[in-house]
Amino acid sequence: MKKIVFVLAAFVPAIAAAQSSTAASATATAQAAAKADVPASFSAESQAKLTATYERARARKLPERPIRDRVAEGQAKGASEAQVVIAAERAEARLETAQSAMVRAGRQPNDAELIRAEAALARGATEAQIEAAAKSVQPDQQLTVQLDAIAASSNTSANASAGATVATPKVGASAGVTGAAAATTGTATSVTGAAAAGVGAVIKKPPMI
Repeated sequence: MKKIVFVLAAFVPAIAAAQSSTAASATATAQAAAKADVPASFSAESQAKLTATYERARARKLPERPIRDRVAEGQAKGASEAQVVIAAERAEARLETAQSAMVRAGRQPNDAELIRAEAALARGATEAQIEAAAKSVQPDQQLTVQLDAIAASSNTSANASAGATVATPKVGASAGVTGAAAATTGTATSVTGAAAAGVGAVIKKPPMI
């Protein structure tokens, strides 16, 4: 019995050391992955902000792909460091919002659902819409179809709103204005003619004697 206890006591430190090594390795891997997603050309301040954004997402078990996509998109479009950092932070914030909305609806969202919900929020969807969509399906059913529909409708509404804001004047309206201007010009001409006639009537030549 003493021998068994002695053997177990000898193995416990080894198991603890292995677990500690595994945890340290996982942390190092995560840090390396986050560092790889931070552009090396960025300033130390911008790199620190992006690293913190990835760490927040990782702490809440949020998918990092939307954040990486915003960073890559910003670089491809030639955005400034500040713009890229803000875009990444907003993507992480939308992921948090989506997660909170679904949890309130009694759902534990997977990565695919969170990614689609973040895209819908980026297109103008509201947190209430995400929560309502999560409530509309059973916990064992996929929510991706509903989220894609919300994203599509939000995008369409945004485009329609933009089109209504920047309206092009109608040709008929322009023609009406031009016609009105021409009529005004004609009226002015008539007045000028009438004035000239009046002057001729006042200044008459004396009768021939």
